Amino acid sequence: MDDQELINVGRSIAQDLDGILGDGAAEVRPRLVELLDRAEAGEPVRADLVALLAAHEELRRAVRGRLTGDQQYRLFDALPGDPEPQLPPRYVCPQGDQEWYRFDAGEAVPRCSHHDVPFVPC
Repeated sequence: MDDQELINVGRSIAQDLDGILGDGAAEVRPRLVELLDRAEAGEPVRADLVALLAAHEELRRAVRGRLTGDQQYRLFDALPGDPEPQLPPRYVCPQGDQEWYRFDAGEAVPRCSHHDVPFVPC
């Protein structure tokens, strides 16, 4: 798995963290968000991200599920003719505390679970 695929898996897991870890998500979320932000800024975070995602059996299982071809978690494929796959569209809470990625054009954009407001594209 290359660095970009690892980052994409981390983003996907960040979206589902409450469902994956339940109450334990609050402990993991700040570090995961920090690492993903640093990766987006171009910093090397691979070792730290792997360590975090391997720290809980539930996270390891989620990573394996996303890497074994479960299409729900694969990258968005661009239209024919585009030279490279595109990252899925990113949406954020207007209050800035949650983000969500649209992996399927048929998915409805959800509302922020903390503020009950619609996510906005960024």
